[in-house]
Amino acid sequence: MPIEEARKYYETYFVIPGGASHGADKEVLAFWQHYLGVCRVIQLEEPQDTSQCIGLAIGMNEGTITLNDAVADLRKHGVAPTPSTVSPGHSCRSSRGPPVQSTRPRRL
Repeated sequence: MPIEEARKYYETYFVIPGGASHGADKEVLAFWQHYLGVCRVIQLEEPQDTSQCIGLAIGMNEGTITLNDAVADLRKHGVAPTPSTVSPGHSCRSSRGPPVQSTRPRRL
């Protein structure tokens, strides 16, 4: 299924776990950011954070938690979020919902 077709039906993200093959490859990052958008590509420093990241992304997408809640949860579990390439004020639009406004740099 082509990427655009999948995006019609699903909230599509690409998670790059730390230490993954090509995880630091700028071309891979640029490819997925081009097709999904900067807000839909999540880079992780540690591979063991993958399942928690996915759960938080789902919760944020469904509106059950806020970005601040997600950051607090990560810190509670010993993961210190660091700034990403998403700049302050950058608007990330859900393909089926209202825009999500980021007021500061974020990274899950």
